[in-house]
Amino acid sequence: MIRTELQDVLFNVTEIYDSIEGEGVQAGKLTTFVRFAGCNLSCKWCDSKYSLGVDRKTKLMTPWNIVKEIKHKNVTLTGGEPLWRNGIIPFIGYLLQQGYHVNLETNGSLPIKKLNSLPNRKHLTIMMDYKAKSSNNRPTTKMENFNYLKDWDAVKFVIASEDDFNEFLDVWEHTISGRSIFYSGSRKYQVFLSSCFQQVYPDALYKLQCVGWMRTNNTREYEQRVRLQLQMHKYIWPPEMRGV
Repeated sequence: MIRTELQDVLFNVTEIYDSIEGEGVQAGKLTTFVRFAGCNLSCKWCDSKYSLGVDRKTKLMTPWNIVKEIKHKNVTLTGGEPLWRNGIIPFIGYLLQQGYHVNLETNGSLPIKKLNSLPNRKHLTIMMDYKAKSSNNRPTTKMENFNYLKDWDAVKFVIASEDDFNEFLDVWEHTISGRSIFYSGSRKYQVFLSSCFQQVYPDALYKLQCVGWMRTNNTREYEQRVRLQLQMHKYIWPPEMRGV
């Protein structure tokens, strides 16, 4: 059935390469990255602006051609924005069916509900961004997506200023912690606070009281769900280097 859905699908792909996952739930693991071209947003802090559009440097690839280039059981689908591509959900379903663990990086502006109907959903990790105002200057996050995250998924907040941290606190209080009547229910997914590379240096996460807040609020009640993170690949290799 899934193969039938993918029969006429072509994806614009910017690059496919093998490296370590530099952030999030799967950080430090060897993975094959599939970077799709094109995005529905244009964020100020985007670290892969070369993938925002489709040009002569991108390749049109069938799902089967992509699978031939995957070398590891861990596969990270990134972009651009993977969910902006027609056929991506059946493709994720096919990868799960073939025994891959899929890490989906998404900007949070497109619906994720249909992903929960995929067989082997437990082998799909969704890493969803919450875009703070400094990134877009407008609300883009589809807030109902929070209701469809599983315990093994994650939300990432890129912190570029004190205002961004305060925005995280507001979202935590009214959405993630489950105190709001609009977003009730038990949630155990991880939450990552990530310093905006070369905009806010790592020590600023301490100066902005991120660590102090965690000491006070990141209690057993929330199972220590909030973590600080750095994009380790940008420290191992030159930050502008591609394919790492």
